[in-house]
Amino acid sequence: QSEAAATGAKGTGWQQHGTNSGLTPVNYTQLWSEVRRDGRRRVKSAYTEPAEERDGRPCLFTSWRRFYVSFPRSCRHEDEVWPNLYLGDRAVAQNRKKLQKLGITHVLNAAHSKQGSIGDQSFYGNTCVYFGVPAEDSDRFDLSQYLKAASDFIHKGLKSKDGKVLVHCIMGMSRSATLVLAYFMLRQRLRLGEAVRLVVQKRAIYPNRNFLSLLLKMDEQLTHKRRLCPLF
Repeated sequence: QSEAAATGAKGTGWQQHGTNSGLTPVNYTQLWSEVRRDGRRRVKSAYTEPAEERDGRPCLFTSWRRFYVSFPRSCRHEDEVWPNLYLGDRAVAQNRKKLQKLGITHVLNAAHSKQGSIGDQSFYGNTCVYFGVPAEDSDRFDLSQYLKAASDFIHKGLKSKDGKVLVHCIMGMSRSATLVLAYFMLRQRLRLGEAVRLVVQKRAIYPNRNFLSLLLKMDEQLTHKRRLCPLF
């Protein structure tokens, strides 16, 4: 496929929205548990003062919770979180008629070969380019080995002619959301906080603590490298 100019430029109605970082949602564990149980947010917003900081730096998950002062509005089968970039669940990924209606040209499956989300190129034929990441939504799975390849696939898909990319897992909240956030960090040069604020305006996402720790570590590494070499 021929390539066109990269999508995602600012000023297209997808600008980042500011948040009030002076408040944080309470009981992250309970919130996560409820989201995992029924697949959508059913928790009323409640806030407390920010958690204590150690040595002038916020604890690992304090910064993350601050982004949820305004809960996302959607947890549909798919949401367009960036121009031509969709984040969704296995239901939309396995619905070829819906994919055709959306104009999806590339599918990234973050739950490749996992029970309930088996996908391959033969399923999509010549209608979509397929890429699978066999990620497990667990505290032990090392997703870092797939972040660059997944980001490159998304980037190439968006740059292709009439390209539209769907990134999905089972629920479209943890594994696939982590890959989308990594794409914004690696390819759009956003900080993690900026990437999260961008996505949650369109969709509820809840990466597990293992993936969140990975993203926070990558954010620190990228920030350090870009300070030393702004072109990195």
